[in-house]
Amino acid sequence: MNREKMTCQYCTAEIDYDKSKTEVICPYCDSTNHVQQKQEVIEPILLFAKRRQGYYYPATVVHVTEEEVTVRFLDDGKVDQVDLLHVLFLEDGFKRLNFQGNWKFHGIYYNGQIANYNPLIMNYNDGDTEVVKINQLRGYLTGEKPSLFQHFR
Repeated sequence: MNREKMTCQYCTAEIDYDKSKTEVICPYCDSTNHVQQKQEVIEPILLFAKRRQGYYYPATVVHVTEEEVTVRFLDDGKVDQVDLLHVLFLEDGFKRLNFQGNWKFHGIYYNGQIANYNPLIMNYNDGDTEVVKINQLRGYLTGEKPSLFQHFR
């Protein structure tokens, strides 16, 4: 048996209990104590996923199958299925993608380069610089032409 100690919620006595139980009776005051089960915290997996209009946006993984991954996009919270061929892990995405930044979250994306990763700094091609959040970025692979509807998303 996997044993652990807890403090009685009523008389504050130390109780030895079986971790598989959800309730423990205190041998000192006969009160029922509810055991708080420790839940495993899973860190979200960040990646870049390609949306239908051709750009890769930062997203977190919701579910994975053999052929596709369900992601939640960070810019708008929408959930979509993406073919595994159109997913780049964060580090790989930062190396391979050409980036655009959503200048001050105004909804218009401008071309630029990531100048620093911590904090995330975007140097725009027009000379402006901005400390950005990852949900302000989108990218495309060299040689891929994004959709004409890029500014109407």
